[in-house]
Amino acid sequence: MGEDCACCCSLSVGIVIFILGVAIIDWIKRMQRGKASLVGEHVVITGGSSGIGKELGIKSAERGAHVTILARDVQKLEEACKEIRSRVKSSSQNINFFKADVTNYEEIESVFRRCEVEVGPIDILINCAGYAFPSKLEDIPLHHIKGMMDINYLGTAYAVRSVLSSMKSRRKGRIVCVSSVGGLVGLYGYTAYSASKFAIRGFCEALQMEVKPYGISVTVSCPPDTDTPCFEEENKVKPEETKLISASSGVFPPAKVAEDILRDTLAGDFFTTTGMDGNLSTMLNAGMSPMSSVFGLLLQTMFSGIIRLVSLGYLYSFNRIVENCASKKEKRKKLE
Repeated sequence: MGEDCACCCSLSVGIVIFILGVAIIDWIKRMQRGKASLVGEHVVITGGSSGIGKELGIKSAERGAHVTILARDVQKLEEACKEIRSRVKSSSQNINFFKADVTNYEEIESVFRRCEVEVGPIDILINCAGYAFPSKLEDIPLHHIKGMMDINYLGTAYAVRSVLSSMKSRRKGRIVCVSSVGGLVGLYGYTAYSASKFAIRGFCEALQMEVKPYGISVTVSCPPDTDTPCFEEENKVKPEETKLISASSGVFPPAKVAEDILRDTLAGDFFTTTGMDGNLSTMLNAGMSPMSSVFGLLLQTMFSGIIRLVSLGYLYSFNRIVENCASKKEKRKKLE
């Protein structure tokens, strides 16, 4: 009996060591893929004139890619292009820009055709165009409810649709869609914004299933609060409750977020995020999303239950913030 127990124990230890070994090897390979060169690759970025989009242009150029950025403001595009050109790896790299409105399908499709003719086939499409107008639902101007859905979701869907036939014919391509941690967790003040960003996550899950047979990968980025011009504008109208909830996660530099997006995209990950809260959110919301990492699967399997309990603690604290703010508002009303 004792020998049987010892054998079972040894077998269990052996299985655990084997699984850990496979996970570690997988993690090492993933890190190597994430450092891959982009020499000769054509990277196209919507919303590339500022913030995360511009930093992605810089990071791509530093790895040797041809970079094309798209946005609506020509002056900002010119300034961003100049900055990206200063970071190229080789003088042979083509750094270009086009004025484009992602909410106009005919326009974005036409611009992409010009990109392919003038620079070459699009190898990586990164959809960064988007904005937020945080407010209570009854206080959000209707044009912002529609505007966030048009730019954040439809702008992404239009851009992706425009490159699919070319990528499928070459059986090659990477598609990155920038959602948000607010596209995984609905928070006070983000009713309209979260709806547009949650849509991107569902879009990417279905898209990955469609394009996988053609050798095309899909990555959905869920960055936390990032120090960008859009974030500055967002803070001007952000409710007190939203500010207090967001403060618990901190604000990240766009260069760090861009580096994480590029690394995880090249590694073939479906989710990419930055920071502890972002990683907890993606693990908790894995659901039926694709899994490209044995290491990630191991973490999700081991810690999902614990993370669910932690998330309830977060939710409790967020609800307390909302309740305290409501109480303060009621007291102010009575004093008035």
